[in-house]
Amino acid sequence: MTVASGAIRLEEAPVDVLVLRCQEGDLHAFGALYDLYHRDVFRIVTRIVGDDTDIADIVQQAFVEIERSIHRFDGRSALRTWIFGLVANLACKHIRKAVRRRRALRRLESFPQARVHRPDEMLEQAEAVAILARALDQLDPKRRVVFILSTMEGMSADETATALEVPVGTVYRRLSEARAHLRTALEEASR
Repeated sequence: MTVASGAIRLEEAPVDVLVLRCQEGDLHAFGALYDLYHRDVFRIVTRIVGDDTDIADIVQQAFVEIERSIHRFDGRSALRTWIFGLVANLACKHIRKAVRRRRALRRLESFPQARVHRPDEMLEQAEAVAILARALDQLDPKRRVVFILSTMEGMSADETATALEVPVGTVYRRLSEARAHLRTALEEASR
C-alpha cells in the first residue's frame, strides 16, 4: 500500500477500505472498485447472456446497482462473491425479459397483417371521416345519441331505449331519422 500525501492511493487500497469509502458515498473509491471488477463483470455477463447486443447495457446496469446497493454489503461474504451474485441475478433477469419479448413478438407475428393503404386511399378515408363527423354534428342531440349508441357502439334498440329511458319505438324513429339525415349529407358531400 502506497501512501501519497498522507492518503492511501485508491487503486492500491484493500477492498475492505474501498467498500467502506463507497458506503460513505466516495465516488473516487467507487471508480477504483469499478476498475477492479469491470472485466470480471463483463466476462460473467457475456458468459450468462451469450452473444447479446445488450451486454454493455447490462454491465452498466450492474455497476449502477452495485453503487446503489453497496450500503447493504455486510462483509459476510467476499465482495467479489456479492458482486457476482448481483451480476448473475441481473443477467438472468435480462434473459427472462428477452424470452418474454420473443414470445410477445411471436404472438404479434401470428396476427393477420393489416393491409397497408396507399396515401390517396388514406386521404379519401380521412375525408370521409371528416364528412361523417360534420354530418353527425348537424344532427340534433337526441338523434345523434341514438345513432352513436346503436350504430357505432353496437347497442341493441332495447339496450339503447333502456340507457336513454325512452320507448323502443322512439329509438327506432330517431335512428331512422338520423340515418336519413346522414345519407342526405353524405350524398351532398360526394357531388
